[in-house]
Formats: sequence, C-alpha cells, structure tokens
Amino acid sequence: ELIALYADNTVGGISEQDGRDFIVTTFPNISATAPTVNDDSVDGYCAGSFWCHTVTTSTTVYQCADPTVGAAIWNKIGEKKDRYGHDLVFNAVNPAIVNDGSLVIDYEYKIVSVGTSNFTKIGAAENTVGIIFTATGANAGGNGTVNVTDNNTVYWSSGDIKLSDRTIYNIDAGNTGNMAAITYIFLDTAVSETVLQLTTTAANAIGANRILIAVAQNVALKGCALFQVFSGKSLGGLGKRINDSDIDTVSIVKDKTPQLGGELDAQAHSIGFTQQSATGDGATNIDWKLGNKFKFTFGAMNETFTFTAPTKPCNLLLMLVQDGVGSRTATFPATVKWNNNTAPTLSTAAAAVDIVSMYWDETSYFCAANLNFL
Repeated sequence: ELIALYADNTVGGISEQDGRDFIVTTFPNISATAPTVNDDSVDGYCAGSFWCHTVTTSTTVYQCADPTVGAAIWNKIGEKKDRYGHDLVFNAVNPAIVNDGSLVIDYEYKIVSVGTSNFTKIGAAENTVGIIFTATGANAGGNGTVNVTDNNTVYWSSGDIKLSDRTIYNIDAGNTGNMAAITYIFLDTAVSETVLQLTTTAANAIGANRILIAVAQNVALKGCALFQVFSGKSLGGLGKRINDSDIDTVSIVKDKTPQLGGELDAQAHSIGFTQQSATGDGATNIDWKLGNKFKFTFGAMNETFTFTAPTKPCNLLLMLVQDGVGSRTATFPATVKWNNNTAPTLSTAAAAVDIVSMYWDETSYFCAANLNFL
C-alpha cells in the first residue's frame, strides 16, 4: 500500500495517508498561553507534538511527552529571547536554571530568578552572583560567563569548579576563591584530617594543626593553572612525591647534608666557595665545616689556631697574610702534620702571603706550605 505524509493546513498538523483514511500524527500549536494537562490527545496532540508559547519578545517551546487525557505532560525544551533580550539556550527541562554542580571557566551560563528574588541560588546560600550573573525582578532571566581574568569571587556550597582544560577544583563548603589569585590548599587537622581547605591568605594556610598541601595560580586566559604540590610520607595520596625521573632542576637550600648518587660532572663550569676570613686577635678558631677556603690576616700579635674539623675527608686551603709590620708567627693544633715533622717558618715581610694546603682524613690535617707570595 502507498503511505504518504503531507502538511494539512486544515488542522495545522502533519497527516499520514495510508490509502484508507487521514490520521493526524503530530499536532503543533502556537499560543499566547502555555500548555496544560488538559491539552491532550482529545485535542489531537500526541507524544512529540510541539507547542510554541509566545509572550512579548520571548518564545518558549514545549514538547509533549505523554498525551494522556486530563494528565498530559509537556516539557519545556528551550527559550529564545527573554524579556530583557538575552539569548537563552535550548537544552533539557528548565535550561536556564543553574544549580549545584560544576562551573566551567569561559563557558556561558543562563539563570532565572526565583520568586521575587533578584538572583537564583548558584549552589550557595548567597545570591550575590553580582556582575557574573544578573537577573533583576521576579522570574527574570540573565546570563554571564565565568572568566579567570575577571577577578570575581565565586560562591558555591558543593560540587566542583572545572576549568576548560578539565582541571577540577573540589571545594569545601563555605569557601570562596578568587579565580585569578594565588590559592593556598591546606589541611587543618583541628577541623578535619581529610577535607581540604582553601585560602587566598598565605598566613592562614600555615601554623598549628595546619599542613600546606599545594599552591595554585591561574596564569593564562584559557584557565591554565599552575600547582606547586607539597607532600611527605604521611600524606599518602594527597600529594605527589618526586621521583628520580621527575627531577629537572634542583636548588639545595634546606638539606644541609645532601648526597650524590654518582660522580659529579661540572662540565665546562667552575665550582666556587664562599671564602671565610678573619683578622687575628691572638686566638682564632677556624670552623672548616663552613667552607674550604680561609683567609687570615695577622693582627699586631702572633696567633694560636684551633680547628673545628669537617665531617668527611676533604682538601682545605689557608691563606696567611702578614700585617703591616710582619714577622708574626703561628701556632697550630696537634692534629696538624707537617712534612718531615717540621713546621715551616712563615714569611716575615710586611703584607707577605703564605698559603697552607691541607688534606683532612678525618683524623689529621696533612699540610704543606707555599711561602712568600708578595
């Protein structure tokens, strides 16, 4: 048999011809009122029928989900232009309302006010969505975009804030975060040992019962975030421990006893030391743990030296500079050993320089002197 579809201007629907009769299969309507439960199959509506509700500058589109007599179900599937001229997206039921959940940076969101309130609740008790989302008056519409360069404070009560690069911030209830500022992520064990806290004030992230977990900052227009994560053995999965393969550049500051895993290759670079120095007053202690080089200038007297030994074997250099008179002498500790068991006679000229080279083997200083540099 021949089946055909054609537009029926008489009934305003789309009819099916099956060779015997004409049956209205869908029935659209354009009306100044919204559909009700009584707009049902008796009136010719079926599942899939559309209803366009036109009011002033706004058009709201409904679709029939169930045409049961006296209990018809109509879903609002979208709007085009609210009373303020905002473009509203076509989406699921109530497409303009944003509730708890994820906000994505650089994505536009639509809202409507609730009752007589000026703003809908965007996942929080506060309605102060401000210049990001604006909707004034009862049941009014509005739209806005969350942007990392806006410096706006975003309020929420639960759920995530997700960047367009899919980086997700999971936020504890009641916290606020400035999306363009540095955010400090920390644990406050007096509050919870599992729930992360946020603050934009560094002093609030450290102190008693607080463990700083990470520091984050948005650095690019499209929501790229930088994180510096801190972790110890006790933090488990809260932080990422650094593996050998992760290390690119290392700055040694806090670790006073670092160890190398192999030979040190300085390539085409020198290795420098901070030179210790002192002017004699008759008795001088040299702490070789503080540096391998020491420049000593005699005062107006002879000098007696004591040494604080380094922890491991090493090479040391001691420069001895005579004062403006000269002929000053030095007495060294018993741990100093000289060639042929004979201490050298220091240069006597004013401002003369002698250099003592030492090898420390954890027991003794084996020394040799180069004399009379003028």
